[in-house]
Amino acid sequence: MNRQLRRIAAKQKYYPEPKKVALPKILDEYDVFTDIERLLDKVELGEIEHINGNPVMQYKDGEWYEVVPAMNGWISAWKMFDQKFQLNHDVAPLVRLCNQLNYNSPITVKQLQEARAVVMEQRRLFRSLPRDEIASAAKTKQIALLMGQD
Repeated sequence: MNRQLRRIAAKQKYYPEPKKVALPKILDEYDVFTDIERLLDKVELGEIEHINGNPVMQYKDGEWYEVVPAMNGWISAWKMFDQKFQLNHDVAPLVRLCNQLNYNSPITVKQLQEARAVVMEQRRLFRSLPRDEIASAAKTKQIALLMGQD
């Protein structure tokens, strides 16, 4: 390095490597709630696809999943969060919606609004809960579901 470059380098301020920061909660929240809200939107518009008589939906990862088992997993996770964090959170409207999708029953606007209200409440609760504990509990629930223990 020549003299001129050394002088320029000496005059420049040192900027340390930026610290790695976890994603803001708002991005975590968006990532977690995108699929359930898209599902409610599709139900509202009557655009649920069916494969072999089962309601399915393409999720953000591009894969097609059956709606009922996915909703059951979501409901089961929130029941676990309710017990773990003493939330006193009612998921009954989501359970009813899931059952109606399972049996291809008609869904009223009121029932859909109740399900949306539950998801909005879950969003509010999600913001107030510790992220690391939610992630750990969700991973535990996911493993239990994959192993067929729930």
